[in-house]
Amino acid sequence: MLRRNIAGDAAMDAARPLSGRTAVVTGSTSGIGLGIARALAAAGAGVVLNSFTELEEDHALARALGEE
Repeated sequence: MLRRNIAGDAAMDAARPLSGRTAVVTGSTSGIGLGIARALAAAGAGVVLNSFTELEEDHALARALGEE
């Protein structure tokens, strides 16, 4: 569930509205899950990835999301 900041919190960064929040994305190595993980990371959220792929692929994906 995403909540809108209606209090006008000055600490909220308009360019990264999910800064300070954490999202868990299942199926995050491909398709819709990957797109959602990228969008959440770009909006400032910390993203927890969940997949059944090899560990090295998971680390590469985590690095790629951190660079976006």
